[in-house]
Amino acid sequence: MPSLHAHRAVALVAIVCMLGCPQGPEETTVDSATSDPDESSSSSSTGADATTDDTTGATAGTAGSESESESGATTSSSTSSTTAETTAGQGVCGDGEVQGDEECDDGNDNDLDACLSSCVLAGCGDGILHDNFGEECDDGNDVEDDGCNSQCARDRYVFLTSTATGGSFGAVSGANSHCKSLAQDAGLPNPLTYRAWMSDDIHSPDEWFLKSKGRYLLTNGTVVADDWDDLTDGTIQNPIDVDENGVDVGSGAVWTNTTPQGLKHPESADCLGWTTDEFPIKGRLGYASRVDEEWTDAVDNPELCAGIGHFYCFEN
Repeated sequence: MPSLHAHRAVALVAIVCMLGCPQGPEETTVDSATSDPDESSSSSSTGADATTDDTTGATAGTAGSESESESGATTSSSTSSTTAETTAGQGVCGDGEVQGDEECDDGNDNDLDACLSSCVLAGCGDGILHDNFGEECDDGNDVEDDGCNSQCARDRYVFLTSTATGGSFGAVSGANSHCKSLAQDAGLPNPLTYRAWMSDDIHSPDEWFLKSKGRYLLTNGTVVADDWDDLTDGTIQNPIDVDENGVDVGSGAVWTNTTPQGLKHPESADCLGWTTDEFPIKGRLGYASRVDEEWTDAVDNPELCAGIGHFYCFEN
């Protein structure tokens, strides 16, 4: 049996421990023992989940961006493809290849050649003058009486000379020079293109006149003929009785030696090539007051070259 001293020693140790021993280990043990493992696990798990959610969110965002990017790229590619197909179907004007609705494509933007920069063939009525294709004018419309008709031919003037002379005036060339001089003095357009409606034994207006598709007008604007064909069909619309200044001369004889068709008369009489007014040499003439064939070939032809006659002067 333990001695009294042993009991006292144990009791003393217990008291000392109760009063002075550190409580840390006990607290640590108690805390550890009383901690709720589910709560700790839940907290830990929640943090992990949050991390996972963040990561998932980032991943989802990235995936979304990639998806949107891919979608955008696909849409862009699809649109580009569609545009390319559409363009290919319609043609690209200026690429040098005729496609779709293009009439031509010469690969340049020169509007003065046969293919316009709009890939349409150049032609009368496009508003662009192509004199290398025979156009004299192009006002972009088909109005016939505005100075430039639907065939892109311009109006031309014709007049009766204000002066008259005998049958000697230096041949047809002399008459041409006189027409040019009068036209220039009167301020008419293109004065150096004027020629006399006159034939000799060799040449005639049919040979050296421009056979215009445009109208022939008196200097006061009155229409003589719609074009060359109308001028030479046997009659004219109005008499050529107005001079270079727009003054009405009235009736008068006109040296011609020319048929209504613009040819040298088959019974030629030209005052010896329009070089003499000596008796009894004769020349053929017309009358300025007439619109039938006698405007250029009078029924009482030929007449003496000593007589007086005017010239018909035509712009060419």
